[in-house]
Amino acid sequence: MGRAGYGTTLVGGTNFTAGISGIKDITLSGLECDAIDVTDMDSTGRRREYVPGLIEPGEITFTVNFEDGLYDTVLDKMGGGTAAAAETWTVTFPDDSTYACSGFLSKAGSATPHDGGITFDMTIKLSGAETFTTAA
Repeated sequence: MGRAGYGTTLVGGTNFTAGISGIKDITLSGLECDAIDVTDMDSTGRRREYVPGLIEPGEITFTVNFEDGLYDTVLDKMGGGTAAAAETWTVTFPDDSTYACSGFLSKAGSATPHDGGITFDMTIKLSGAETFTTAA
């Protein structure tokens, strides 16, 4: 059963408590586990052997409609001002399930197509363990 993404929200815990407005799309890159090579001279059949290592929490990338003042706000939150810091980011899906993780704004840029609205793409680098809560 599929679901429409309409109504999904993204809220920061410190600097963006009112949420991010004008969101066009959100992508959670997903988790990735490092593979640690433990191959040795006795590995069976000349095959490499691995064990799981650390988990990379990934990123949240999103695109918003460009608004006046957005660039200055983002620059301030990325380290160009005093407000740069990691905060808890929460994605709330239309069924009220949530994904939350600590992270900080790590990338921002705009797109200006000749036949459409100006958009602003942003990336939040996640840090630490995430929490996923299913809808009640």
